[in-house]
Amino acid sequence: MHPIVTGTDAIGDRVTLCLNEHRFLAYKLLDALSHASSNTTPSILRTTDSLFEDVLKKDRVLLQTIKQLNQHQRAQKELDRIKQQIAEKEAKIVAYAKELRTGQQAINSVLLKHKRVLENAKAAPNTPRFPPQDIIAYAHKVASTTSAALNWQPGFAMVGFLPPAPTPEMMRAGVLSRGIIDSLVTKESTAYTATKRPIEDITAPTPLTGEVRINLGTSDEEIEKLFPAGWKAGDAIDLPAEALVRHRGAAIFADYGIEIPANMLKTGNDYLSVPQTYMDQLRAKLEEKNAGHIDKKQRVDDEDSSGSSSSSENDEGYYYLLLTLHHSNALDRMGRTRNRKKHPEFNCHYRTRKMMINYLDMTLKQNAMNIEAKIDFLVGTQNTIFADLMTSNCSASGLLTPDSSKCLALTSKNIAYVTSSSLTSTSTAAVNSALQKAQAASKQATLMLVKCVDDVRGYDQLWFQNSLQSIATFACDSMLSSAEKERCVPIGNSAAVLNGSLCQRVSGNGNCFDQGLCERAANCYWPPPANDREPYYSAADISAAKDWVTHSYPNSFVPFAIPGVFLACIVLLSMVVFLILRCGCNRCYGRNPHRHGYTKLQRVVPITVFGLFTIGIILCAAFAFTQNQVITDGINGSFDAIDMALSNLDTMTNNIDSPLEMISSTVNSTVSQITKQLNPANTSIWMASDMATLQKLTSTFTNRLSSLGPFPLGCTTGGSDVCVSCPAALCSSIPSALTTTMQSLSSSQSAILTIVTTMYNNLQQSQSTIESALSDAATLLGYVQTKATSTQSNLRSAYTSFTSVSSVQIAALLAAFALGLFVCFLGIIGIITGVCSRTCCLIRILNLSWFLGALVCILGFILSAVILIIAMMGNDMCHYVNVLHDNSSAVWPGQMSEILQSCFQNTSLLNALDIDSELSFSCTLEDKFTITNSLNFTPLTAAMTTLSTDLLSIDETTWFSQSPEQLVNEAKAYIPNLTLQNLPTPWKAYGYASLSATGETSCYSASTTVAPRCYMNIKCNGGSTSCYASYVAAYDTYLAEQQIHDSLVELNADFSAATSQHSAGWNTSYVSILNYMTTYTDALTQLNYNVLAPLKSGVVGDILKRVDQMKCSMTCRWLNASYNLLYDSVCSNLVGSTLIISLCIFLMCLFLLPIIFMEIVLEKRLRGLRKESEKKSNAAKPIPSTQA
Repeated sequence: MHPIVTGTDAIGDRVTLCLNEHRFLAYKLLDALSHASSNTTPSILRTTDSLFEDVLKKDRVLLQTIKQLNQHQRAQKELDRIKQQIAEKEAKIVAYAKELRTGQQAINSVLLKHKRVLENAKAAPNTPRFPPQDIIAYAHKVASTTSAALNWQPGFAMVGFLPPAPTPEMMRAGVLSRGIIDSLVTKESTAYTATKRPIEDITAPTPLTGEVRINLGTSDEEIEKLFPAGWKAGDAIDLPAEALVRHRGAAIFADYGIEIPANMLKTGNDYLSVPQTYMDQLRAKLEEKNAGHIDKKQRVDDEDSSGSSSSSENDEGYYYLLLTLHHSNALDRMGRTRNRKKHPEFNCHYRTRKMMINYLDMTLKQNAMNIEAKIDFLVGTQNTIFADLMTSNCSASGLLTPDSSKCLALTSKNIAYVTSSSLTSTSTAAVNSALQKAQAASKQATLMLVKCVDDVRGYDQLWFQNSLQSIATFACDSMLSSAEKERCVPIGNSAAVLNGSLCQRVSGNGNCFDQGLCERAANCYWPPPANDREPYYSAADISAAKDWVTHSYPNSFVPFAIPGVFLACIVLLSMVVFLILRCGCNRCYGRNPHRHGYTKLQRVVPITVFGLFTIGIILCAAFAFTQNQVITDGINGSFDAIDMALSNLDTMTNNIDSPLEMISSTVNSTVSQITKQLNPANTSIWMASDMATLQKLTSTFTNRLSSLGPFPLGCTTGGSDVCVSCPAALCSSIPSALTTTMQSLSSSQSAILTIVTTMYNNLQQSQSTIESALSDAATLLGYVQTKATSTQSNLRSAYTSFTSVSSVQIAALLAAFALGLFVCFLGIIGIITGVCSRTCCLIRILNLSWFLGALVCILGFILSAVILIIAMMGNDMCHYVNVLHDNSSAVWPGQMSEILQSCFQNTSLLNALDIDSELSFSCTLEDKFTITNSLNFTPLTAAMTTLSTDLLSIDETTWFSQSPEQLVNEAKAYIPNLTLQNLPTPWKAYGYASLSATGETSCYSASTTVAPRCYMNIKCNGGSTSCYASYVAAYDTYLAEQQIHDSLVELNADFSAATSQHSAGWNTSYVSILNYMTTYTDALTQLNYNVLAPLKSGVVGDILKRVDQMKCSMTCRWLNASYNLLYDSVCSNLVGSTLIISLCIFLMCLFLLPIIFMEIVLEKRLRGLRKESEKKSNAAKPIPSTQA
């Protein structure tokens, strides 16, 4: 017995109780048997018999309880399965809602972007803007390290510019050259101007209209030239803090909420002295304002990552600061060779440097964040498209919706399924409305009667399932001979299963291959050949099924036959005894009437009873007559349902045959084309290998970026010494954006790789298996079609025979009632004759009437019992059909039952035909082809190019608030001969050529980077002196810049090959990550559009189309319509009408019993004297005289 599942505690208690009672009775029975063996008495024997009966009863109760427990367990499992399905559907709904929300956000973002573009387009044309081309062109004119002579041409050396002047390659790769220098400088041989002009028009450089002159650190008039046209006091503009203070004075602090005591402000004729603390507060306020402005732009600006930044206001400020920073670097280089005191403009320059660096670093971070956000949006959108595409209704064994536009297009040339049979006539004769109402009422009565029969029998669905399984087992055993039940057959036998020209081999005990024989093909007894093959039914199963069909099942109908047979026997016995006593012994009140005669009441009462029951018989006959049309409709409906099912089965096999044959014939050529054009084995290898290499390169690169710093190497942040961490724009944003880009590339590559591997594994490697499975399916369909055709022919012949005898249907239906009515008719003749004359000989006809009536009762009771049993069997057949409809595989194993189950459940026939796994490639290829059709690697390559440009734009000099030159100048107060050149070798400032020449032996063993600090610690008389602190600040800054510069050079070389110095361990066979990815995406694009796309539109697409056509043709919805018609015709019409007729015959026989009794009585009373007439005759006679 199965363990008791949750929720069956009550049933479990019942089972436990039954087991305990059964055990108790068994113990008592054993004890009684023990006593009976030693002392046999009648009381002990009766006790033993009683215990035997109790044990048997309890055993039946226990069996019924266990069946209920099994049923409850099945129901609980089904409930759990439904709950799981509900949970899965809810999860899918939630996931779809999330995707819908993501799509809505993406749409809103795009709409907001275009709204922003429209607003900018509608803006007033006189809005002050700085054309980036003019700014960049002016930068090339005034920046000493980025300008060139008028006669400079692309490819010429930058003569006259010493390091650290940028090389032409660095200039063209810089931020200022992004999409603009190529058109203004590199590709033109003219001077650097914002617009293209003929060479003859070029004269001495003159300011363009509205040109902004950048010359920070000079007079107020020159600062005012930086303001755009139309600017007035109070307008917001991004200017350095010093410039704002010089222009507006101390009032600027009040505008930003900074209060400065009057005694702390020092004013002069041309200067305003402000404490550093308040200047830092002002810079912080300006940074907050700029950051808020940038954040707002990021929320509303969703510009394309391919170059839209060149026209935005934020980028104008960005170019402005870059220009100023380059100019500042030029001034720094000038300061190395000139005396700072001779150039007072440096004072303003150094004060504004920190502000510009901070703002530029913030701008770089913001750009990196924008790039990352745009890549996230791109990947998110692409993933959403992938998710939508992958949410496909297609599955390996799933049906396509027959009513979908795709299926309608594919099956437009298919044969249409019939919705009605051609057997029955469509014309209808006029029917009396009263008869129609009577037939409708009788049909309702039949439905109620059928329900009552089910309630009386009391069997559940499990009982019918077990019964049908036993009947199917018995039928299979009876249909097959002993030879057909043998597992192994010779190779030449038609039932042998072959694999090519040899017998199919399976493992396990008793396999036929080891015996030199072949496995038998699947039938109702043997499943398809498989390892450890066993028959569906064991010997015990067959024996139990035989006992059920021949004994147990027929015995279940005996209680319903007992009433009719019992009454028939009683009537027969009563008739025989009555005839013997009345006719032979003159008993039963004798053969002659009473000598005193009978009163009128004694004659009228039997006649009245006779008339009433005669009317009852007439009503039964009339009600039975109403079932004539119901039976006719049921028989016609049964023929129609079977004929429709067979016609549609033939149609379906014809519709499937065409694509199935096409697939079988094109598999070989399709595989050849795939092997020739795609070579899936090699293609999948290089796709996976190159992707793994690219992922390894990017992973190494991102790990190095994430672990970059702090600088100088080995320092500790938070201390008093110089120690800077890697900015987030470099070490956080770029790795994150690169990781996101690689994830998107991996998703796209996975779709293409799945197509390649599917073609290789499911087509090229499984070609022979597919061809064999398709051949077997075609053979099975041909067998089904042949059987359907022959069965339909026999069915139509049977229907023709039925229509030829349908005219006598009503006569056959009313034959039994006609005999009953004939008995009544004879009785009526005898009664009328007797009422008219008591001496007429026709009164004797009543004896013939009741004798014939008795015979009709005997036959009628038996006939009603037989018809009732037939109706009960028909009702059981309806339940069996329901079992087959719900789960045919459970009671009828084999491939045909799987086909029937698939049709009833409206699922695919691929699994039933054993071709689902062979054709599973179709859904995978269709889904992936749909994805690859929309793939575009250009945004990914553009994103990588943008990351490369941003990486190149990072300048190591922006990481520190003070440059090494500044710190060296400050350290000269303690080390006069210290310069930037001898900063890493401070002993040269003291006149020593090398460290060994100084004689400071304690520093000899120190590393190259530590030796200068060791030496200066000695020279400055300790590490706590200002001399040592100023040197260390300058030296650490210089060392950190050099280390950062070296790291950036290696990073740029690894990522984009902008430099030639790669990192340690770099594989020199790779140019760069960007080059490798570009090459790989180009190969994927070529594979997708030059190889896969032609295959999709060619042989592969054709075979996928045929598979879809076959799926669309595999619809069995018509079987449910035929099933419903057959069920209504048989179960509602024929079974119900048969029950009604059985009941009417039974009632007619019951009504005949009082009629027979009344005829026996009337036969004597109508022949006897009338007491009323006797009195009259006596009154008319003269009274005799008493006188003599």
